[in-house]
Amino acid sequence: MYLPKWIAWTVTVILLPVWAWTTYSAFIDPKTKEELGLVGWLVFSIVGSIVMVFSMSYGKLPAYIMREEDQ
Repeated sequence: MYLPKWIAWTVTVILLPVWAWTTYSAFIDPKTKEELGLVGWLVFSIVGSIVMVFSMSYGKLPAYIMREEDQ
């Protein structure tokens, strides 16, 4: 089962503030600048948003699998 395509854009709007805060924490905030690093930020940005949300919404990655039991 795949998610509808409008889910990708809705989740993008929801995740945008989270991504902005993560970017601020990773590169600008002096207290947390070294914790996440460039690699962690890239993994969060690419895997979290692009791969999972858009792949599930555009029919490349199933969001969930429904199994029917044999009766």
